[in-house]
Amino acid sequence: MERGDAGWVCEERHYARLCRDCRALGIEPNTMSITVALREAFKEISVADLSTKPEKSYAGLEPDQTLYVARWTSKRLGKTCYLKFANNCGLVEIEIFTFHEDNPKGQQP
Repeated sequence: MERGDAGWVCEERHYARLCRDCRALGIEPNTMSITVALREAFKEISVADLSTKPEKSYAGLEPDQTLYVARWTSKRLGKTCYLKFANNCGLVEIEIFTFHEDNPKGQQP
């Protein structure tokens, strides 16, 4: 389990992909750099950028937690980004599933 000091967690099985995807965004693939990037991302994301129909999680720290998807154009990164995360009342931290450049449906980052 990776933990950032900004109150986020990522399961070990997702962390390698998170690092790879962050590298592709120009973010150094280490916990501190990812923490800074996530802080900036959450500052940029508006309610309008969030999916209006959250789905239930199939995995994660707390099964059946609500997943949120954000798609927004990041001024900091200069790209349209995609972030999937969960924030449940039972969790103090936000669980990060994916953070990468948004791709046309059906294409992998």
